[in-house]
Amino acid sequence: MHEPFKISNTIDPVIIVLGRTTPLFYRDSQRSLVGSLSFAKIERGLIYIIGRREPLDSKLVIWSREAEVELEHFDSRVRIVPSRIHAALIGAESGDVLFDDLGSSSGSILAGETNKPEPFITLYATPRVGIHRVELDAKYSGSRTK
Repeated sequence: MHEPFKISNTIDPVIIVLGRTTPLFYRDSQRSLVGSLSFAKIERGLIYIIGRREPLDSKLVIWSREAEVELEHFDSRVRIVPSRIHAALIGAESGDVLFDDLGSSSGSILAGETNKPEPFITLYATPRVGIHRVELDAKYSGSRTK
């Protein structure tokens, strides 16, 4: 798999795209994840899960043990929408904030710049497994005779 990606110590904002069409913004200066509907403050020692509800209601939600916050609308008519359990944000005790795609079926994109400054783009894509197709000639062809 992959390691969680550190999104703290960055220049605001880090752009997080879920499902290829749903953008969120992590603002390190405020330790918050921001969408068009609301925001979530990322606290030390908490793990946050980002995803959508089932049945589909076109809202991206972040959950923690303390709250549920609707962050962003997404268009459920598009082919690729965020997964139900898409990603995690980890508020580490050290003060770092980490992002991890939880093996979502629709992938994630992170784009931003560290305080060094050093730009980054990280892509979490669903692994594709090639399936080989084997065709066999029919053992018997035509109609059977008695």
